[in-house]
Amino acid sequence: MVAEKQKRRRAHTKSRRGCLACKGRHVKCDEQTPRCANCVVRATECIYPPRPSPSPSVLEGVRGGTADNAGSAAAQTESSLQGQMALREDSFASSSSDAVETPAIQPMNLSVTAFSSTPGSSRILELELMHRWSTKTWASLYSVPDDQPFLQEHLPRAALFESYMMNGLFALAAADLAHSGQSDYLAIAYEYSTRATADYQVALQNVGRDNVHAIYAFAMIANIFNFSMPALAPTAFTRMRAAFDTVSSASDFIITHAHWRPPCSSLVLSGSLQHDMDLLSANTRAALDRLTSLSEQIRVPSPLAGPSSALAADVRVYQLAISHVKNSFAEDARGAVKGYCFCICDVVPSEYMAAVRAWEPMALIILMYFGVVVNQSSKEVMMWWIKSSGKELVEEVAAMLHEMPVAQMPDVQNAISWAREEVGLRDPMVPIVREAY
Repeated sequence: MVAEKQKRRRAHTKSRRGCLACKGRHVKCDEQTPRCANCVVRATECIYPPRPSPSPSVLEGVRGGTADNAGSAAAQTESSLQGQMALREDSFASSSSDAVETPAIQPMNLSVTAFSSTPGSSRILELELMHRWSTKTWASLYSVPDDQPFLQEHLPRAALFESYMMNGLFALAAADLAHSGQSDYLAIAYEYSTRATADYQVALQNVGRDNVHAIYAFAMIANIFNFSMPALAPTAFTRMRAAFDTVSSASDFIITHAHWRPPCSSLVLSGSLQHDMDLLSANTRAALDRLTSLSEQIRVPSPLAGPSSALAADVRVYQLAISHVKNSFAEDARGAVKGYCFCICDVVPSEYMAAVRAWEPMALIILMYFGVVVNQSSKEVMMWWIKSSGKELVEEVAAMLHEMPVAQMPDVQNAISWAREEVGLRDPMVPIVREAY
């Protein structure tokens, strides 16, 4: 018995078909193509040795020559895979009248308990979620063409080294599937988002050039958590505050550790975009003119205004916020940069959100206008994660303003009426409790 145990070979754990660079360094290769993770990290050329051709006996078995059982099993496997793929094929709703209908995805019936405690089911689920990210969900963050390789290739690779990124991609993919009608995935999305957030807090203690890009990207993903999973932030007002805080912190890391930003943010901050206000309706242009007029009537207190109060129009923080909101309306009408309005977290200094937290009237009026353009952006099928946040933000902020002395100004009354009408609010305003925000 002892002799038999001694003869047993240990399980082989090394890579048999690894690249030449990994073989030369005697490290395990993940055999990914066109470049393995080790070569990506070390910025080295990744070359794989030629693979041997299959032996005639193997080919004969696959072709069904004398290996009838093998051929039958292969046929059954292929049939099963085709059936599974058919079940998994789905698409977002299309407005095109000639769109091809596809079968609805069948729920996997995996509970949080099941995937948390069963290794096999967890692996199947995570393959499913990564497939969803790679084929569908990545487009939810897409703004400009240069975003595609970053979202579809770079982030999944970064997830191999950063657990918060991996769990973040899983969470967002699960939320996407839940949005498509498979409600079982919502609990899974919450579970993965909790894991991702916990790992992210740990990563924030050690930010450097090697992980700052992933840190910044995850900040964007974390914001989508808040919008797509309302229980994480019950009010639209708190969702926007969380978005500003998260992106502002990540932007500080970028400035400190790297001279880089995602393509959309770089494009916005460069000032190279030209916005044509003539694309807007006369009603919208009049509302935006009213916003400028209000900034010339409402004074803001120190410290934003310096030693003493000043008109909002003369304070740079408000100038930037108003300018970005106007450009967001114009860009939404043009439709070239998806989700342009959310770059406000990069463009406007953190002092603006401090004014929002203090319920500074002019800051709230700007935020109410922002809610209108967010609501318009939610009509984009790939911006599903916004849900009703824009409408809710307008409703909440309008109710805040309605209780302030500034609401006695005719222009403020007109601004509130316009914003509520734009997002489809017809019912009377409901008083709010400030402590809830």
